[in-house]
Amino acid sequence: MKWLIVPLMFLSIGLVVGHPDNGNNDLTHPKINKNKFALEYLNYYRTGEKSSYLKNALKSITFPQEARMKEADDISPENQDPICEFCNVGLQVILLYIAFGATNAEVGDLAFLLCMEMEIQERHVCRGLIDVHMETVGFIIRSNPAITSELICGMVFQGSGCEMNENEIPEWSINIDPNARPINGSKSLIPSPSNSDITVVHITDTHYDPKYQAGARANCGALACCRFDQGVPENPEDGAGYWGDYRDCDSPWIAVLDVFTQINQTHPNITYVYYTGDVVDHGVWETSHEGNAASMSKTFSALTESFPNIPIYPIIGNHEPHPVNQFAPDNINSTELSSREFYRFIADEWNDWLRAEARITIEEDGFYTVLVQEGLRIIAINNNDCYTYNFWLLYNASYPAKQLQWLHDTLLEAESNNEKVHILAHIPSGEGGCYNTWAREYRRIVDRFWDTISAQFNGHTHRDEFNVFYARDSPKDAINVGWNGGSATPYSFVNPNYRIYTVETETYQVIGHETWIYNLTEANLNASSSPNWFREYSFIDAYNVTDLSPASLDELMTSFATDPDLISLYWMHKVKMGDPSLEEGCENECLLKHLTEIVTTEFGAENPRRDELVELFWTAVGDDSK
Repeated sequence: MKWLIVPLMFLSIGLVVGHPDNGNNDLTHPKINKNKFALEYLNYYRTGEKSSYLKNALKSITFPQEARMKEADDISPENQDPICEFCNVGLQVILLYIAFGATNAEVGDLAFLLCMEMEIQERHVCRGLIDVHMETVGFIIRSNPAITSELICGMVFQGSGCEMNENEIPEWSINIDPNARPINGSKSLIPSPSNSDITVVHITDTHYDPKYQAGARANCGALACCRFDQGVPENPEDGAGYWGDYRDCDSPWIAVLDVFTQINQTHPNITYVYYTGDVVDHGVWETSHEGNAASMSKTFSALTESFPNIPIYPIIGNHEPHPVNQFAPDNINSTELSSREFYRFIADEWNDWLRAEARITIEEDGFYTVLVQEGLRIIAINNNDCYTYNFWLLYNASYPAKQLQWLHDTLLEAESNNEKVHILAHIPSGEGGCYNTWAREYRRIVDRFWDTISAQFNGHTHRDEFNVFYARDSPKDAINVGWNGGSATPYSFVNPNYRIYTVETETYQVIGHETWIYNLTEANLNASSSPNWFREYSFIDAYNVTDLSPASLDELMTSFATDPDLISLYWMHKVKMGDPSLEEGCENECLLKHLTEIVTTEFGAENPRRDELVELFWTAVGDDSK
């Protein structure tokens, strides 16, 4: 899910971020030296006395509210440059303090002061975030004494375009088999529906919060609200709803169970269930191994009980480990830092769902493959190691190559066996928070195996959306599709949902899908009754397409770009008709952003199709302000 830009970075490394509240902000002036600021701040930390320079600098900093909950590529343009600027300045304070020999505890105390002084989060959130991450971040920084603030900010805030020296990051790539099948347009031909079609349920991002309490503060200012230890608001309208809340709140257990019950009662002929991650809540300042494990065990058990005779194929979300987002390379042996116990726990939890051979790779790095029926293979990858908030990328940016090479090799074997493949991955590759080198290599894999990969299934964004992949050497040829399942949680400003896919059994492509939701406002007004689930839309009916092949969806992109009403409809479906989202609306710039996101599968790369759609869109809306 898109969240925690500044808190996550700050909590661990003491990031100072903000934006100028007037045109005279010293810190954005090119003559300001980050080293001078760092020395002045450390002198103040030592003596308690602020220089006039430091006083003026600190007065000019205001924390952008939107940066609390959004990822870098979703931050408004006017706040992106300040984020990068202040990231570099704040990190220099921390790096210099570590260079002077400060311990993790001392660095944590300094980071806490920065967090409070910049009013980035409430006191308990600042303290908790720092304490949770300090061990990991301290180890990574000390393992690379040459690490710079530019490298850290450029990597973590990739979506804001923070500049860094590319030479600081070792280049890497995987070995790609050269014998690709020619791209010949056959993807535009999808077999017709038949009696052998299968039904796949896609559930993702349930985000169960054990602390959720109806009536608790829903506007609490923290990273997760509606929790029993956050108090009750004076105004009842600011209190959490019974079935959940649109504001920054995760799901009560009753709502999680209701999703599973609704699916079970409404769709009797389910073939498979795909669960694409994020069980754990957003209270990331107070996570623990035990607490996360309890939430996962409870959710996985409920899935088993709800679908006792249906195969379930899960993957890991970025929220599952403690600390959140951290997936250590397999050469990290420290008990406090290693991910091995986490992967063993996952393997135990999924043991009844998967065959014994899957356990080997799950314990290695949380990924697996299973031949689920003749001709169809599932490859479930743990691509959370591409997440730029996974700070282990700063330790070794190339360690995800091992899993990607395995993905390639597994696809090569599937191709030789005439199998088609569904890939399950939590984070869409085009997200600004997915490390662009990883996304580039993943795109190379999709390019090579375009005819073996029949579909991709993602989560993470909480939005009902999809991505069209284009050939690298012939960028107007659409070759593959990634489907995003949305979220079962309303965090933030969307209705809960699940997806139903119809999949044909000749090439195992998706030939139809529908999204089911309920209106959370209505559900909370009738708390004594179960929510009124309904089919929000059928993709083919809503957009009047002949099929869901990459070629047809590419044609749909042109329709979106030239018909503002149609792209508006897509946006409304994307936010799942969430009342606050609909109230806020989406004007031309907003609509264009959602349009171009569909064709973005490698963040920051050249994208001729995107450029073409931009021109078509502005021509259609008649806006000369582009």
